[in-house]
Amino acid sequence: MKAALHAAKQDWQVWTDWYDDRLAGRVRDETRELAYVRIEEALRNQGPAIVNAEIRKRIEELEPPQDRVQLHASSSSGGSGRASMSVAERMPPAPIENVPSAVSFGWSSKGSITVVAGAQNWPVFPFKGSERDHTNRLDACRVLATGTARSLRSGRWNARPEYGETLDDYVAYLPKQPEEDNFLLADAKARIIRAMFAAEQNFLPAPFAAELKVLFEQHIGLRAYYPATADFYESVRTGHLEVPLPMDAVEGFIQGVRDNTPYPLRAECCRHTGEYRPTNPNDLAG
Repeated sequence: MKAALHAAKQDWQVWTDWYDDRLAGRVRDETRELAYVRIEEALRNQGPAIVNAEIRKRIEELEPPQDRVQLHASSSSGGSGRASMSVAERMPPAPIENVPSAVSFGWSSKGSITVVAGAQNWPVFPFKGSERDHTNRLDACRVLATGTARSLRSGRWNARPEYGETLDDYVAYLPKQPEEDNFLLADAKARIIRAMFAAEQNFLPAPFAAELKVLFEQHIGLRAYYPATADFYESVRTGHLEVPLPMDAVEGFIQGVRDNTPYPLRAECCRHTGEYRPTNPNDLAG
């Protein structure tokens, strides 16, 4: 299809280049993207050759001189369109194979790409009726956590305020729908509460300790619907990937972070303190 479009000599390379950018994951600035769509109706009615020529003219006005030479070379040679990529543009780092992503991506309401809850955060319903069981367990965890936090704020028990704050966070992170939110975040808050409880269980008020114990039991029962949680605990237990990352992959990742971090935010980790400090000592505003 690309060869046929280029052979038509109607500047279709502006569109084949655009599509190659999508396939390669290259990101162009918004002004360049708008050059494709902000076409007056009168001009659009004159046919693709006129429209494509106008788009090409706009792109040439937006790109540096060296990129214009590459755009001409792409159109005259009938090549793949990859030659039109900006010289100054850096290719994104290659992904590491066989390592699943911790997040998923989707469309926002504004039409931009954003982080969304992926399949790793969705519950699994292996048996008939288990979807309702999942909903009941979610409700039980939410009601118990909300009630316990309310009692703490009322002064009913003498306990540190961090319990109530963490319970509020737990409720906020609990999924409301099967394909929403991140259960791992709610589980992390539950583990924080469990750690505080373990450290203070000998002198916490008995009724408060009992409520926390029942909440933990409900939460553990809820984990069964989120297999990714078990995978996470296995990763914590083993403490390493199945195949260690090659050194060049680690160095490539670090270099990728450095190359793609805006200058005012660049920082390096101090070997002695573990703190991140600006690369430029005079740049402390960030």
